[in-house]
Amino acid sequence: MFNKINKRKELTLKLYLEMKNASAEGNYDEDKDVINVFSGAIFEKEITQSFKDHYYNALRNKLISEGYLSDDFKLIKNYEFNSLSSAAAVIGGRAASGTIEWKTEKGKKGIRYKDIRGTSDSLNFDSNEEKYKYITSFLEDIEILKQLEDKTKFNIFETLLIVNKEIRHSNVLSWILNPNESHGMSDYFVKKFIRSLFKKNRKILQEKKLKTEEIFLWDYDEIEIFRENNHIDILLVDTKHNMVIAIENKIDSKEHSDQLSRYMAYVEKNYPNYKNIFVYLTKYGDESSDPINWLSYSYEDVLEFIRDSLPLKDEKVSMFLKDYEYILRRKIMTDENLMKICRNIYKKHKKALDLIYEYKPDMFYEIGTKIKNLMKDADNFEINQSNKKIIRLTDEALRKLNDKFRHVSNGWVKDNSLVLYEIKISEKSINIATVVGPTDDNSRTEVINKYLNFDKVKVQPSKKYTTIKTTKVVNFNRDENIEDIKTKIEKKLLDKLNHHSKFTSQILSKFDWKSDQ
Repeated sequence: MFNKINKRKELTLKLYLEMKNASAEGNYDEDKDVINVFSGAIFEKEITQSFKDHYYNALRNKLISEGYLSDDFKLIKNYEFNSLSSAAAVIGGRAASGTIEWKTEKGKKGIRYKDIRGTSDSLNFDSNEEKYKYITSFLEDIEILKQLEDKTKFNIFETLLIVNKEIRHSNVLSWILNPNESHGMSDYFVKKFIRSLFKKNRKILQEKKLKTEEIFLWDYDEIEIFRENNHIDILLVDTKHNMVIAIENKIDSKEHSDQLSRYMAYVEKNYPNYKNIFVYLTKYGDESSDPINWLSYSYEDVLEFIRDSLPLKDEKVSMFLKDYEYILRRKIMTDENLMKICRNIYKKHKKALDLIYEYKPDMFYEIGTKIKNLMKDADNFEINQSNKKIIRLTDEALRKLNDKFRHVSNGWVKDNSLVLYEIKISEKSINIATVVGPTDDNSRTEVINKYLNFDKVKVQPSKKYTTIKTTKVVNFNRDENIEDIKTKIEKKLLDKLNHHSKFTSQILSKFDWKSDQ
């Protein structure tokens, strides 16, 4: 059924991964819980929005920056991942359960690793008592979390939600570099930045006729800092020495069309007799589309010059910079020590932590709870079997219809309903859908065809679940405040749902159903 490696027959399996635009093969060491993914693995080029803040995305970015991937996102050499889930998530560009994604063979014949080993997937519990057992064991070993105490203290940057927002980082860097700002350090920080930039790009800066003795001996107390000047993230203008430094700040986003050439043209036009320096700032010092003119600079470099500045006499400024240094190290860069601690804790309490992660409050939990509370006030709807991202509902009209088909409905939900309304929660929107589930006979086809003969919408019926009507409720983006999203939902959901259900039930109630006979 599946291949084993002769050297360690009982412990090492060859497994296969097939995701949307990604695929891989590798040898999985069950004893060490590591998988050696073979070169040639194809990585998903685009990641999901929610994965941008995921801890495995830092590892993915590290592989990219260290040259493990070719330009077409193929793994150039073998790489050992610390778990099936980390490999699946990094390769697939989204959060993933490795024991479900990795299989024994390619294609439909492949059996999930979870199913051949009964592994500790958080959903794979025999009972609630078993769940409580693992949580209790974790709580009894809570001393293990003391290793993380210094890593989880209050941090102003996390509190203000600026961790991955480029515009916020640009504001912080502008404040640090500005000699006239309230940190009271004059040109101390901007000197360190310019010297660091010179050391890492000495040859290019010398071509611009900037000399070491000038860079290191100049005072920069008259330098001016501009934010979003002609859309340039940070612009440093030194009229005293006729020098301009333009910084384009990229954390998770990419270049837009010809923006770098436009910024260059603006600077050269407005500062024609100046020494113009263009800096492309990214997490890992990636090259820009114009590496000849734009110097590569990384947040590791930023971290270095901030770390070298500490401690300061002013305790408040020093604490501010320590918080910023920490957030760069933990959230923007990769904190190897932190990753090691977390991996050790996870291996010891995998089942408990998977269960906690499954039930943790997040955007979907917050929105789902809001929707369920709204449904309590809607007497005409009843919540059916639901999950984190889908809330299924029925009403009187659907109940009457479903009663006619429960004997042939093929176990979609526990009460054997055939047709349900679904409120679907995604990262960008809330939608309502009317969905027809599976049956043991042709009843579902009868329902779908009769509905479509009346509504005339374009639907491609599937064998199991077919959406016959969809209604958009609200759109939102990931930067929106969760309370604002809830307000949008409260204003529109019930009206949209009532209109959607009325339209659907009016159509379905027109027919006499053969399955009732």
